[in-house]
Amino acid sequence: MKPFLLCLWLYCFASTSAQVPDNFTRITCAGEMPEDFRTAFSEKYKQDVKANQNETELSKKEVQEFAVLTNYHNHSLLTGGSVLYGDIVSVYANELLDKLLAKKPQLREKLRVYTIKSNHVNAYSSNQGIIYITLGLVGKVKTEAQLAYVLAHEISHYNNQHVLHAFENQKEVWSRGGSYRDLNVEERRLSTYKYSRESEFEADKEALDYYLEAGYSSGDIYTGFDVLLHGYLPIAEQKYSWQYLENDSLKISSYYLIDSVASIKDNDEVDDELLTHPNIHKRKEAVTAELKIRDSSSENLQFVVKGRLEFQALQDQVHFEMVNTFIRSGNYVSALYHIQVLQRRFPDHFFLKRMELMSWYGMQKMSSNLQKTLYSTGYRRVEGEQQAVYYFASKMPKRGINILATKYIWESTHTMAKDSFVTTLRRQSLIHLANAVKKDFLVESYAYKFSSNVKKKRKPKKLDFLKIAFVELFKDSIFNAAYHKAYNEVEAERETEEEEYTSGSNQLSDSYVPGVSSYYGLSDVNKLLFLSPKFYRIDLRKELDKRLIASDKQATDLNERSNHLSALAGVDLISLDKPSAADKTTDAFNDFVLIRDWLREEALYEGVGFYSYASNYLDGIRQKYDTDYLGLNYVSHYTEKNQFNGTYFFLSVMSLYGIPFYLYWQIKPLHNLDYVFVVFDLKKGDVGFYDLKTFPAKYKRDVINSHMYNSFNQLNRER
Repeated sequence: MKPFLLCLWLYCFASTSAQVPDNFTRITCAGEMPEDFRTAFSEKYKQDVKANQNETELSKKEVQEFAVLTNYHNHSLLTGGSVLYGDIVSVYANELLDKLLAKKPQLREKLRVYTIKSNHVNAYSSNQGIIYITLGLVGKVKTEAQLAYVLAHEISHYNNQHVLHAFENQKEVWSRGGSYRDLNVEERRLSTYKYSRESEFEADKEALDYYLEAGYSSGDIYTGFDVLLHGYLPIAEQKYSWQYLENDSLKISSYYLIDSVASIKDNDEVDDELLTHPNIHKRKEAVTAELKIRDSSSENLQFVVKGRLEFQALQDQVHFEMVNTFIRSGNYVSALYHIQVLQRRFPDHFFLKRMELMSWYGMQKMSSNLQKTLYSTGYRRVEGEQQAVYYFASKMPKRGINILATKYIWESTHTMAKDSFVTTLRRQSLIHLANAVKKDFLVESYAYKFSSNVKKKRKPKKLDFLKIAFVELFKDSIFNAAYHKAYNEVEAERETEEEEYTSGSNQLSDSYVPGVSSYYGLSDVNKLLFLSPKFYRIDLRKELDKRLIASDKQATDLNERSNHLSALAGVDLISLDKPSAADKTTDAFNDFVLIRDWLREEALYEGVGFYSYASNYLDGIRQKYDTDYLGLNYVSHYTEKNQFNGTYFFLSVMSLYGIPFYLYWQIKPLHNLDYVFVVFDLKKGDVGFYDLKTFPAKYKRDVINSHMYNSFNQLNRER
């Protein structure tokens, strides 16, 4: 067995006294909010313009473009709710920087590490001294040394200004003059890839200095490269068991169980000509060559800052948070696989049980809404034991998912029946079952025989094994009553919808206005949680950096106006992501992150009535801020040139008087203005109010003022 796979296998059998707390919910930010999160985007890019003017041969225009693009990316990421600071992972990563740069204090002062809530294995540095690492990276490395080398690599990128030099290279390669002027598009693209790969080799080389000086094992560099190569794999390889869905009478049909899973590929010599990074084989060879000419007789330690048990305790919490991330992104299949891996060491953990319930509910909800592809990607692209779960999810139709999800949710929650989360899942699972599966499909006795009262015996179908899935559940009076109630409700709802359709009550009213869609379902809202308004200036006539500057300027203005106009309408706004640095707190930012996670999870479902896992936290938010409502506001102004129209031009030149009109039409740009104002009822978990408007017009401050005031006024029109 290869070393990398052995490490994965051994994970399942590792023993440690450390435990993830029973009340674990999620990893959050802690401590004082860093300046990177407080400082406004406009201040950040202006500071960088001054700092970079003497560091590069770029023109003033290009220096501003670089500063705007890089800082906008950082600012959007840091303030978007996907990045953690002061948490257990970021604190640990910064301690590793302390160790790696113990003899370079000046360089250390310029760097800081934050954690991205992503399960992808990745790390990268910015020109501003920020190093980002993902939960996926920390969750899949096997030693501290492997993580330390990745950080040392990113330190080297920053120290050598690789981000800035890559931008310079892009400008040079794609310029009309210079040494690249005779190359075609494909040759220029290959040149940029080659330059990027050379930067990676340079970063690997310098990373050895920091890494070996800190006393880490040279051997872990190679195993760390293997982690990067297999970053798409789960945290461990373990055969998935379906026994928790089966009993003595019900066995999963072999049709839905894969015969053998695809082996894990060791393709470390992939053709990297079209890649920004050299392949793993070349990187290993380069490191080997460097080690031969260096004094690598260091302490060869795998753990320096934390011991093995401390490291695993931290990694356990990261693995739990990765399950959170899978659920938020709708990747319920990977969530199920990782939950079962973790249950080997945490068999009765409350959090894992709830997430397993949520995974089955999510699959049931999405399959019922014809969104199965969200969680069931092509199983043929999956390697290792996880492929068995993807195969099952891909093959099992909507009826089967509904039956198995309902069966598992009800059978595994007898001791959790008073939990509001469980109560909701139980109720909704039966409603979806009633919509997807005919009532006569499920039988109440094991004595069932195929079509015994029919003259011609039919051929058994693939899902017939599920007919007896509820035999044991039907013996439960609570389930029996809820089951029949759900089917009666669905039948009554279908009859009502049919009556409304035949009566024509679903026709649009005379008040319908093109480009305007409004629903004023709330009228007495005087206190509103509000995310800072967003403004998007999309002017295709201008460079991207100028568009971003204009968007930020207008967003700041929009935020100030929202506070003023809401006060006029008698609505008290509570902003969780206040633009003012002085008002930002970690506590409010954690609440903002929770709200953003809820919105992202809700957005997965194309419809209403989805009970996202993050909904569990909404009661706490409502009580804390004494309001049931959350508001969002977006404005976008789109501008582009009129495309040349040969017919119009020909008709205009046929008449002398037509030319001025054609020129006016051709020169005048096209404008479109979009206004979005949405309010969510957090108690119900659905939209309670919206104002959506789009019109072909230029952006005018007074126009947006009137629409915004109207929205706030309609929200509180009963005052």
